[in-house]
Amino acid sequence: MAGGHGPHILFDPAIEKWFNMQENTSANFRFNRRTVTHCVALVVVFPTFLYVGANLKKWQLKFAEIRGAPRVDKQ
Repeated sequence: MAGGHGPHILFDPAIEKWFNMQENTSANFRFNRRTVTHCVALVVVFPTFLYVGANLKKWQLKFAEIRGAPRVDKQ
């Protein structure tokens, strides 16, 4: 049967370091300019961009009514 031939696995120190960093992310995390920028972008800017993009047409119609333009809805 297979097995019993000894350890023939080659370990790469760079890959082992990468795996160790992934497993201990919470212990190694620090707030600095880069991480704060990423957090703000993902928590504030990106959702705001999606919200504005989803409601832009509705707002254009609303402001057109306020200015007195006739409402034209395609049905």
